[in-house]
Amino acid sequence: LAISDARYSGALPWHAAEGCQTESWDYRGIRLNCDEKNAGDLRIRQFYFGIWQASIDDHEVEGLHPEAHSGIMLLPVPAGRHEVRLTPSIDAVLGWRFILAKGVSLATITGLLVTIFMRRRRSGAFL
Repeated sequence: LAISDARYSGALPWHAAEGCQTESWDYRGIRLNCDEKNAGDLRIRQFYFGIWQASIDDHEVEGLHPEAHSGIMLLPVPAGRHEVRLTPSIDAVLGWRFILAKGVSLATITGLLVTIFMRRRRSGAFL
């Protein structure tokens, strides 16, 4: 089973092979409709990185992994008709730490802006 994005393979736009049709392939993720006779690894010509999450028929699945020699994504897919989604999510990798870091950064920027505004206001810079 192989899916490729035409931008990298030189094929027709959104080319899909082996019984899978590419519904969308953009910054929000990859959505495929597959109708396979046999179970097997779906080979997706997109570099694997830990931020990818996979779901089959709206159920999150484990097993998305890189191909050993190329780093291309492989996903075990059962036989039959399925909707496969791959979505990037930095929160999936970093979890609560990432959310906490965003909050601390926002609070720091807000505090700095308030401090600058208050100092300028006291010195009469805005008048």
